[in-house]
Amino acid sequence: MSSKRTARLTNALSIYADWRMAKILLIGFVSGFPWVLIGSMITLWLQEEGFSRSGIGLFGLVFTVYAFNMLWAPVVDSVRIPFLTRALGQRRSWITAMQGIIALGVAALSRLDPAHDIVAMSGWALAIAIASSTQDVAIDATRIELIGRMEAKKVGAGSAMATSGWWAGYGLGGSLALFTAQAFQNRGVEDYWPLTYLVTLGVIAVSLAAVLWFVEEPPRSEREAGQSEDVLRMREMLVATSARGLRGRAVRFVLGRPALVSSAVAAFFLTLLLHPYAKSGLESRVGERTWVGFGMLFGVLLTAALALWALLYLIKEIVVRRDRRGAEVLARVYSIYYMPVERFLRSHGTRVGAIIIATIILFKVGEAFLGRMSLVFYKEIGFSKSDIALYQKGLGTFSVCFFSVVGSLINARYGLFKGIFASGVAMASTNLLFALLAAHPVKWLFTCAVVTDQFTTAISTVAFVAFISQLCDRTYTATQYAAFASLGNLSRTTLSAGSGAVVDALGGNWSLFFVITTCMVVPSLLLLLLVRKDLQPLMEGRTAKFL
Repeated sequence: MSSKRTARLTNALSIYADWRMAKILLIGFVSGFPWVLIGSMITLWLQEEGFSRSGIGLFGLVFTVYAFNMLWAPVVDSVRIPFLTRALGQRRSWITAMQGIIALGVAALSRLDPAHDIVAMSGWALAIAIASSTQDVAIDATRIELIGRMEAKKVGAGSAMATSGWWAGYGLGGSLALFTAQAFQNRGVEDYWPLTYLVTLGVIAVSLAAVLWFVEEPPRSEREAGQSEDVLRMREMLVATSARGLRGRAVRFVLGRPALVSSAVAAFFLTLLLHPYAKSGLESRVGERTWVGFGMLFGVLLTAALALWALLYLIKEIVVRRDRRGAEVLARVYSIYYMPVERFLRSHGTRVGAIIIATIILFKVGEAFLGRMSLVFYKEIGFSKSDIALYQKGLGTFSVCFFSVVGSLINARYGLFKGIFASGVAMASTNLLFALLAAHPVKWLFTCAVVTDQFTTAISTVAFVAFISQLCDRTYTATQYAAFASLGNLSRTTLSAGSGAVVDALGGNWSLFFVITTCMVVPSLLLLLLVRKDLQPLMEGRTAKFL
């Protein structure tokens, strides 16, 4: 390697000499460890107690709350916890409070017996999941706010450290817990799982103490000033839009746009419910009772949503017109939900904002389709479970950590905008390797495809996290990041649910399926090009403000 290349590599790696990277690695560990408590540990405990695979699988539903933490992210952004916030700051107080709830949940689990207390175990596991997902909101905001907006080269490094820290908490923390359980079992300890949970309390206590000692509260004066200003603006907006004729205004609201949109959606689902082709096709898959039940559930939820919408509107009108103090409280509540969206649209404009949102939703859809069907694909083309374990699972943690650092160096060298575009191209190209593997299922090609997929997944994840982190307005960091991340997860969870149906529709033609997943990435790349001039200055750290 030439001296110039060595100097460039050394200069790029010097980003990690910043102590803030170690702090982000630590809070990433804290974020990943709770997944061990309600994932690996409880799964093996239930299995050894004789629970069925179906029963164990239902426990996985607790992880659903991670997809909805955007709903209470504004609370984490703005609401102060008595005593704790004054002593520790907004971010650290929420992390501390949620760690306390997690520790309480772990202590409760250590006193329960799955054979007799399965309902209580489910409740405490859900409590840990809610606390963990809430903690993640504060942790993500801390990570973003520790790095200034003008330090764009370090945003990618911070994303890599957060990813590596999460995998360390989940992978290394999980290994520690399982080795501890095995050691207790080998010594003949009967209640080795409850004792292992008590040991994890030590990990929680040590990691929280390290966070409080090592990770300072991010600067908050600008955030608090911006939020106070927004509350005043919201108060003025509520007063200005208050109805003179309350009854007529409420009727127009209920019968206006919300009802029109909701009726259109309801009509769409009702058509599906009654259409013979759709009905017969879905009944053959999920059963008539399930399908009819779905239609009834949707109708109930739609009606409830409309009723709640109208009720909140009426309360707003009454409070704003008759109670000054109540109007202040209402303005604060409305502000923490409305202003993050308003600031985003005001910064970008409707056109660019809509393109950004569409890009976030579509960027990972091709990878999600591939990931959802990958294990099925490997088995169908003749690879064994041991092959999959060795190549895909065995090196997963280390590969993600190493390739995440590589991805951050790419971002630092070429900028966040070029980094996310290049990672999108690489991610799409990897899918073509799987198309080739489907035609020629040989082990060396399998190895190349899996390792390349791990590489592109890691660099695209780092680029994506850095991209949405840099988009966040520092006044509402937690709220906006949680919203962006949830939209990004939409393709991984909801949209990719149809991946199996696509393979079936193609008659099991895996090569064509992977070519289609390659093409799925193209729309997001084209959308990125449309907003390049608008976003590139921000992504390269040449401005701290949106243009």
